[in-house]
Amino acid sequence: MLAAFDLKGNLVTTRKAGTQFEPSCVFEGPNGQTMVLYAEDSVAKISELSDSMELSNTLTLSDPKELVNMLSFEEEIQYVSNCMYTPNGNLILDGAGFTCQIGSDGIVTSFSRSHDRGGQYKIDGKFYRLTESMSAGNPIKYEFSEIDLDTGKYLEGKYEWPFEYGEQENIIRGKNDIYMNTTTGLSRIDLQSGEYTVVIPWNQTDCYRGEILSDSLKIVSDDEYYFAVEMKFDEDQSPKAESFQEVYRFYVQHLKKAAKNPHVGKRYLSAMGIDTDNDALYNSIVDYNRDTTKKSRIFLTDFSISWLTTFANKYNGSVSAIEDQVYIDLVNGQGPDILINFGSSLQYERDNVLLDLNTLIDKDKDIDRTKYFDNIFHAAEKNGKLYRLPLMFVLTGMEYNNQFLEEKESMTWQDIYSAIASLPQDVQMLPETERTMLLSSFLASSITRFVDYEKQEVHFDTDEFRQMMEFVKTYAVSMDQMPTMYMDDADAPVSQMLPEAKLKRGLVAMMETSVESGENYVSHLSMGQDHLRLCGYPESGEGMLMDTLVSVSISKCCAYPEEAWSFVKSLLDEKTQRNMPPEYTGQP
Repeated sequence: MLAAFDLKGNLVTTRKAGTQFEPSCVFEGPNGQTMVLYAEDSVAKISELSDSMELSNTLTLSDPKELVNMLSFEEEIQYVSNCMYTPNGNLILDGAGFTCQIGSDGIVTSFSRSHDRGGQYKIDGKFYRLTESMSAGNPIKYEFSEIDLDTGKYLEGKYEWPFEYGEQENIIRGKNDIYMNTTTGLSRIDLQSGEYTVVIPWNQTDCYRGEILSDSLKIVSDDEYYFAVEMKFDEDQSPKAESFQEVYRFYVQHLKKAAKNPHVGKRYLSAMGIDTDNDALYNSIVDYNRDTTKKSRIFLTDFSISWLTTFANKYNGSVSAIEDQVYIDLVNGQGPDILINFGSSLQYERDNVLLDLNTLIDKDKDIDRTKYFDNIFHAAEKNGKLYRLPLMFVLTGMEYNNQFLEEKESMTWQDIYSAIASLPQDVQMLPETERTMLLSSFLASSITRFVDYEKQEVHFDTDEFRQMMEFVKTYAVSMDQMPTMYMDDADAPVSQMLPEAKLKRGLVAMMETSVESGENYVSHLSMGQDHLRLCGYPESGEGMLMDTLVSVSISKCCAYPEEAWSFVKSLLDEKTQRNMPPEYTGQP
């Protein structure tokens, strides 16, 4: 079915699809009219499409049998993703693995197959094809090559573009330009400068950019845009549905530059996020900025994975260079007011860098610690101070069989080695576990006992460290000793069984594990018929390790800490917490 909606998102009319009308692509004609590419009774056609879904000015396309050597042309056009008119009245069709040109008389003049997934684009009045090339030991290289419309060949001169793999699939076509929906804003790809030019900074809008259907972009002018938006219903707004169903609503987002700033008088708070690919978090910022009762407005600078990589390449350093630079700014009394996901290194967790959020929680009458997992807040503390408020977290530690190890929340290395001495001959201590990964986990749980950040000292010459290294060396394996595959099958060879299956069946004594949700916690303890337990890493002394996945902090240099706290605590409200993705993370 083909459906037409007005610019408010209301359904206007539909046209039934079937064997006599199989639409493939809806696109804009040379004079702004709506066009549709379709198959009718196995014949490829293009027609103008009226608001009432009537077809007119139909052009029947020739069947270029001599050009197409696989599927029929009618089958090929099912996979057309875009159609563009050229200045001479011809039409370019972009399909899955092919491109073709069609004359104004409907005759297909060229048809070529390509494994390039980039497609063809109109930029500054010229037509380009995005090509990709690979060579051994080098990353994929992407280039825009101009097309000679008369010959279909590439002209000299190419524009290389640093797309991440797969990123080119997110290109948005405009009338005469191409764009990307980045975390910073709707950005035009500028071939001449080799840079993204932000045309709509998301900080200057109040739209849920994570739900924007980018392919729907309609550009009226440099100051006016339309997008279709898809949003999941809140629970209290959802119509009755089965619990496994996802319920969405669609509407049109109209962005138009205001004649004057509607937020005059509000205080502006700068927020900086690192690797915050979380629509719920973005939406909570929009909700806060839309609230007219709030005294401040949040401006987010977000470094996603691709932006981090670009930054690292530009400054010849690792992605940690951003954290290091922001840390220096904060120590010097500068930097952002609010930090999201910053501070995973302990250098941040100091009084001269970040505020202790415990003091703000305790004096806020609207915050009741009993409504949250307060132990999670305490687990995120350093020396009793909460510098990074965990919004999403995961618990890591060990899962063990209490038939072989004494039941404890936290085990010492002595407990571990005592259990090893009494294990049955057919029971392994661990399933196949890669050495460097296990050592990394052990160190993460106990690093403060080996490294003193305040005194800048290390203490690795200890019995505990030697026991840890000996355990990893003896009971973990190198990468080339890891099973090539795991099988969830009772008849599978023991070496290829899933680690969880080995633990459940009493073939191993313990394994490293993680708990990512309440449901996940229950499944851990129920899968082993009551003989499985969870505990912390050896010698941790406090049970399982809480690893913060998304955190929020307030910098010491923030000029408006009360307004900053107003935003931070809004992230703990019921709506925001409910919209966080609990299927793979915990929430406070």
